[in-house]
Amino acid sequence: MASFRFFAASLVLAVACGPEHSGTPAPTPENQNSHQPGEVDHTWHWIEVPETTCGNGTSTGYGLSLGEDPTRLMVFLAGGGACWDTASCYVFGSAVNIETTVNEARFEAEIRPVQNSGVVDRETGPFGQASFVYIPYCTGDFHSGDAVGSYDPLNPNRLVHHKGARNLDAYAAILAEEFPLTEEVFLLGVSAGGYGAMMNHHRFRDAFPDAQVHVLADGSPMVHPREGRWGAWKNAWNMEFPPGCETCADTFPEFAAEVVAASPESRFSLLTWHEDATVALFFAYGSGLGTATRNLIEDTYPLGPGEQASAFHTPGTDHVMLQYFDTLTDDDGLTLRDYVQAWVDGVL
Repeated sequence: MASFRFFAASLVLAVACGPEHSGTPAPTPENQNSHQPGEVDHTWHWIEVPETTCGNGTSTGYGLSLGEDPTRLMVFLAGGGACWDTASCYVFGSAVNIETTVNEARFEAEIRPVQNSGVVDRETGPFGQASFVYIPYCTGDFHSGDAVGSYDPLNPNRLVHHKGARNLDAYAAILAEEFPLTEEVFLLGVSAGGYGAMMNHHRFRDAFPDAQVHVLADGSPMVHPREGRWGAWKNAWNMEFPPGCETCADTFPEFAAEVVAASPESRFSLLTWHEDATVALFFAYGSGLGTATRNLIEDTYPLGPGEQASAFHTPGTDHVMLQYFDTLTDDDGLTLRDYVQAWVDGVL
């Protein structure tokens, strides 16, 4: 069962770019949308949010790199596994940061290795001069919970605060106030963050009522978990579902289908290998994941690049694709870079 440690580690993919992070204060929200081209500071800044809660009960914050385009905002939700009982939280350690304070130093450690990712390169990347936001992951609940778990029978005070949903409420409200001219929000999540992007789409849609809110989920196929894990996750995390979604709590595929159907003005994208070994492990698939993944794509993401719901997918067992942004192609010869650009621009 040591493979659970690989699972947790493989989900920690933070996508960011730009100059080295600076500890200097971020530009004030009142002035950030008034910058003229060439005047915006692209440096990453860490901003504390006292209203947030990590697994260990401490608060966290978010990373911000301002762009010159006040109408576009890219929000990256970090991944890092999940946990729901003694074994997953403490024996196998299948969720990152649940006993760690995610502060400025931790943010720098997470973002530094991939600061030059082509995904968010200011000159050649698909998001251009959008402002970039990095939301850390420290709640072990797919960014979806509102509960406190006690999983250590020898230490009842050793708690896991599954407060992902409450944190996203705080982030969405702050960003809506700070970026009032936003016309498009791009929610980009990797693995656990990809599930979180889908599960919190409605929060950003409500926070930005005059903007389109799009989702790209990498390594996050919403196939249905086996061996009772769906019920275990819902109960342990007090998982929250979009208001008015009558079937979202039934199965993960129905959740995905409802989110897509409820927002025809949004674009939804899934990046995935058919037999993702990490998803298979976490979702308890000894076999059959490929069929479940292809069925999900056919039912929920059937359209072409840039359309309302599409997928970039190919056979394989690897996990997450954005790490291969400049090298990966699908079976039709489409490059991942061109696919993501089509998703951003809404073109075929």
